[in-house]
Amino acid sequence: MRSGSKNFLSALDFFLLFFSSEAIATICASTNKYARTRIVERPTHARSRGSWEEVTPSEMLQFIGLVIYVGIVKVPRLKLYWNMGSMYSGLLPPQIMPRSRFIALLTLLRVPDLDDASQLPRGKLRHVWWLLQHINQVSAKLFQPHRYLSLYERMVNSKGRSGSRQCVSDKATKRARYKLWVLTDPDTGYTVQVSARTGRRVQPGPHGLAFDLVCDLCAIYLDQGYKIFMYNFYPSARLFCHLLERRTVACGTTGKDRRGFPAELKDTLWGEKAGRGDIRWLRNRNILYLQWKDRRVVNMMSTMHTANQKVTAERKGSTWTQISVPKPLLIHDYNAGMLGVDKSEQMIECYSVLMRSVHWWKTLFFHCIDIAC
Repeated sequence: MRSGSKNFLSALDFFLLFFSSEAIATICASTNKYARTRIVERPTHARSRGSWEEVTPSEMLQFIGLVIYVGIVKVPRLKLYWNMGSMYSGLLPPQIMPRSRFIALLTLLRVPDLDDASQLPRGKLRHVWWLLQHINQVSAKLFQPHRYLSLYERMVNSKGRSGSRQCVSDKATKRARYKLWVLTDPDTGYTVQVSARTGRRVQPGPHGLAFDLVCDLCAIYLDQGYKIFMYNFYPSARLFCHLLERRTVACGTTGKDRRGFPAELKDTLWGEKAGRGDIRWLRNRNILYLQWKDRRVVNMMSTMHTANQKVTAERKGSTWTQISVPKPLLIHDYNAGMLGVDKSEQMIECYSVLMRSVHWWKTLFFHCIDIAC
């Protein structure tokens, strides 16, 4: 953490750095305002909105605490947390607040809304943009990343309906999920910055979506000598040259069909004839393009390596014997740099507080709680 930080004794102390008293008070004010408007415009006798009492900061913290608790202690249905006459009796929620109050808060929860969508680079995110910006600002204020940074995409499960949602079939689960773009610290798995995508309706800049995302996520860390690792969606010759101009080097996987990839390395005949551990490379405009044959050909781009830097990798031979294969240092460093992705995903997914919600933006609200935890 940055110098000047206090000594923290519990997980709650760290959580309150993100959801501070000011942030909680702001969420309470927005929730109360939305509740009054909703009840006047849409009278209902439902328990969630029938008799509304304004939420206080302490009650909002209790609500968030129960949301976290529900993510840790799993039962088949939400109502069973308050079932006093079954095998689930003795759980914590009935001691904190009635079920009707919890559902009311869950239904009417609101964060500050930006009325003017033109102020947003991503108009659909106006319901949660304030919270995402708040999390990013606090993350940058409290933590100075080490020498390396990792860029990747994170998928958040959701049952909400929105054009921001995507169904990605090659991931672990074939369900609709929101795509977030995340910058992490590889050493700790700390989420440094996060950005959400709202679909194809938002037009990217002249250099493409990947270029815009990298520049947005890394803006406050440019010109400081950082080394950035990224997977194959991001790398391009234009991006790497731009980062070099900003005193930032980068490394990542790429595809042979990517614009700017050298034509000399696009033929497939070399990959069929090359042996395990063989490489070929080409340097153009301070960018190293390298291909390494392992089980298949791996394509890499880097502005922080040379082609003759190598390490030794252990592999299984055809007779299940251990063999040594020369491996470019570029590949070794990339694998080490992207370990932050695994650490970050592990910390997020172990006790996810994701809850079913019709409102798509609440999925991102719950994910912000995951980041703060």
